Amino acid sequence: MALTWHCGLDVGLIDWLELLRLQLKPQLLRLLETAAHESEQRGWQLYLVGGVVRDLLLADSRSHPATPPERDPLGLGDIDLVVDGCRESPSAGVVLAQALQQLYPTASLTIHGQFQTAELYWHQDPEFQSLSLDIATARTEVYPYPAANPVVSASTIRLDLYRRD
Repeated sequence: MALTWHCGLDVGLIDWLELLRLQLKPQLLRLLETAAHESEQRGWQLYLVGGVVRDLLLADSRSHPATPPERDPLGLGDIDLVVDGCRESPSAGVVLAQALQQLYPTASLTIHGQFQTAELYWHQDPEFQSLSLDIATARTEVYPYPAANPVVSASTIRLDLYRRD
């Protein structure tokens, strides 16, 4: 559970695991649990970031306490994860994506080593439909000049979130 603030207002306690269980399709929840397990086995921490967090919060805010638990779960097409605890392993996001690809061979894997990111993609998959799972190592980015690609360094989740919009 976490005490959560929105626009300076205390919105109370949110049980994130229960929110995930209620809002995500079971196969997506299993995928995230598998990713968390693989990350934990390597001594890393895994974070759900990006639009999926917003979508979960918005879906929860539209629900009513009297709504039965069998709500229509979110079928997300894009999930972003960040792996932290990896300053000594700057390619942790890529390593985790490779491990997941071994467990989910129907996914195609694209690696962007220069940026310490990887994408697993399921296209018209019977279980996941069309799903993009982006996995990044927690990182900082420095742009040497305008419009340049960033120079990426492994970092912490705090610094990674700070650079995100």
